[in-house]
Amino acid sequence: MLEANDELAKKRLNICLACPLYSSRLGGSCNGNLYMDPITEDVSTKFHKDWVKGCNCIIRQNTRVPDAECVAGKW
Repeated sequence: MLEANDELAKKRLNICLACPLYSSRLGGSCNGNLYMDPITEDVSTKFHKDWVKGCNCIIRQNTRVPDAECVAGKW
């Protein structure tokens, strides 16, 4: 079971590393200061209707929780 969780975490981490909301802060986090258009992946510091706001999670921790979900719907 641990190996399955490790593989899931690696897949999720790779998705997060390529996401425009990714920040290297705190060893990798979802930037809560940014909004992202879920269709075009454009980002802004200003609120836009129907855009996703970064959740500030610590990515290495969140990707290891089996039933966690990405706020941007990427996993």
